[in-house]
Amino acid sequence: MTSFRSIPYLLFGGIVVFQFLRQKATVSLTTQKFKAAGNCGMCKNRIESALDARGVNKASWDLDSGQVSVTFNPKKISLDDLQQKVADAGHDTAKFKASDEVYEALPACCHYRSA
Repeated sequence: MTSFRSIPYLLFGGIVVFQFLRQKATVSLTTQKFKAAGNCGMCKNRIESALDARGVNKASWDLDSGQVSVTFNPKKISLDDLQQKVADAGHDTAKFKASDEVYEALPACCHYRSA
């Protein structure tokens, strides 16, 4: 049997649970795709690691197609920011080119640009 003294605690607990569930329901994730240049498994690891950021739920790069698929919260990070992170790691995207310095520092097997 519940005593009257525990009612405020039950109400507070209910409010906390309701707020948590409401907040979880309002998080809207989106999945977008973009091209990222690369050649091998090391490129895959580097690209996916570059996308391990706040607001990103999951990211994967497909070696055959060169497509990155990333699921993220656009309120926390933009698609442009994600592409910039990949370019900063040494891999060109449709919007951003990796700096020559970072690109040249990649292992030889990861050099994807034509001479």
